[in-house]
Amino acid sequence: MKIAITITLLFCLPGIAQSADWLAVTGGESSTVSVDIHSISQVGKYWKAWVKTDLDAPQETQNFPVKKYVSTKYLEYVDCRSKTGVVVQFLAYDSGGDVVEQSHAEFNPKNLREMVPDTIGEHVAGFICGVAERRTSGVKKKGK
Repeated sequence: MKIAITITLLFCLPGIAQSADWLAVTGGESSTVSVDIHSISQVGKYWKAWVKTDLDAPQETQNFPVKKYVSTKYLEYVDCRSKTGVVVQFLAYDSGGDVVEQSHAEFNPKNLREMVPDTIGEHVAGFICGVAERRTSGVKKKGK
């Protein structure tokens, strides 16, 4: 009985985990790129965040069998000081929300690559680093 009451109370508590809060940060002629504000977090000297791309027209996957996808999500690690980054998780979704392609790699700083200037990737990393700077400067001000 105690277990049932405990489980019931846990479901009644306000959610500790926050759902994704996607903020459109950039885009091209055929896509919108958003960052999940709640996912931006510090891991040592790096920052990571989930990024979503919504496509205006379906694209085809690289792997066989070829499938169409309309959105992607990927987890990116960024080193704001050196302006480098790496994607460690990638998922492509069809119009029904099903995953049609995915890849995963463990984060390794040796895999960080320089951001290509004037690209969507550079804009996304700049946004993540801007949030990181505001968060860390807030911590410094509180500590004074």
